[in-house]
Amino acid sequence: WEFRGQGGIGAAPATDGNFIYAGSNDGYVYALDAATGQDVWQFQTHSPIEVAPVVAGDTVYVGSTGTLYALDKLTGAPRWQFETDVSAAPTVAGDRLYAPGQDGHLVAIDVQTGQERWRFATGGALASSPVVAGNTVYVGSRDRYLYAIDTADGLQRWRYRTGNWVASTPAIAGDTLFFGSNDEFVYALNTATGDEKWRFKTGNDVFASPTVADDLVIVGSYDGTLYALEVESGRERWQLNTGKPIKSSALVVDQVVYFGSGDGDLYAVTAQSGRILDRFTTGSQIYAELTRSGQTLFVVNGKGQLWAVESAASSPDQQDIPASAVDSQPVLPENPNFQFTPGAWYAAGDGNIVRFHGQIVDEAGRAVDGFSVQLDNGSRSLLSKPSGPNRWQPETDAGQWEIVLDDPTQNTGWWWLTIGHYDCPLAIEFNAQCQQFVPLSESVKVQVVYPGETTINADWICHTDCQAGVKP
Repeated sequence: WEFRGQGGIGAAPATDGNFIYAGSNDGYVYALDAATGQDVWQFQTHSPIEVAPVVAGDTVYVGSTGTLYALDKLTGAPRWQFETDVSAAPTVAGDRLYAPGQDGHLVAIDVQTGQERWRFATGGALASSPVVAGNTVYVGSRDRYLYAIDTADGLQRWRYRTGNWVASTPAIAGDTLFFGSNDEFVYALNTATGDEKWRFKTGNDVFASPTVADDLVIVGSYDGTLYALEVESGRERWQLNTGKPIKSSALVVDQVVYFGSGDGDLYAVTAQSGRILDRFTTGSQIYAELTRSGQTLFVVNGKGQLWAVESAASSPDQQDIPASAVDSQPVLPENPNFQFTPGAWYAAGDGNIVRFHGQIVDEAGRAVDGFSVQLDNGSRSLLSKPSGPNRWQPETDAGQWEIVLDDPTQNTGWWWLTIGHYDCPLAIEFNAQCQQFVPLSESVKVQVVYPGETTINADWICHTDCQAGVKP
């Protein structure tokens, strides 16, 4: 489902599993049914809500310009309010809420009474959310420091200076704290002393918060790249470039990494290799944090739209259709296979939806350049072509279309496949250029490498259908 409200959603939502709590640009807090997106209650503040709410126990905490509100999560009734200009999402730990302020103060507030316990002053606005581990709260500031503060009395334990703003919310694994800075580095520090363990240079500012997944630290940069770094050494394991800035943090579920990009897409990639499993197009940049409840992801884009998107159940293994299952002309010496991700490739006839996710590979698993694909389903053929005006429609005759690289001197190339509605009949095309083209499915990235020429004919089975332009 999708929800926007009157003024558009201004920040990432929070969830307790049953409800979604989201703040809007017109100052409203919305409680939505997580399953349906239906509005349950609203609460009006007096200014835009630009930081994510936090839900803890039976209370939702929401910051707007000048005021922090504590609301009953079932009814939206206010319990208390505290005058502070919250600059990032607050954090609740135990009986305290830690609110980062535009004035450079981190304020500890009693969650029951709304009374201030202590405040700590930095030299600049607090651009990151606090993180609590044990008896220490960690927070970054625009004064270039990452601070470690005692939760009991608000006294500084240590601070670490970077080369620019620290807008990245820290992540902690064991005795190591990971965060990024606008000096383009990702840092790993000892949580007790603040001593540096390693640093990694990206190509631009690091607003995103790192995410730890087993032995990897996964973090995006404003250079448009998602990096996977080894926890112990900071050595790069893999990277994936989206071409647009990445400001939101990655979310890892069952070895699948989900993250948003400035290109407007929500990506699902494998944690260990960065291979794209899936992507969902929202139509505008994704800079807000992702939120998860069960198998559903909640994402906010630059148009103020809140989307509920079903996540992949797990990271599936690749499987091959043996060469005997396809008709290849000419036959490659390597005996090509069709490599696919189970549950992620579908085809249908009679105008039903189609989804492609796979590649032609040889025995060594290397994808093959210069192949054509004929997809048959009964009397219909589903044709794919990387460019040009050709697109499949229910009336199209059976045929074959070759996938080739733009530059034959290169040994790799990428194509985007989008399924959608075009002038009423269903259409398939790469890189849709028509304004009337309405996507019905997320785009899929298809890689073609390893020069060669072949023709592959494969029979596909109908798994899903699409009626009246509604995406299943």
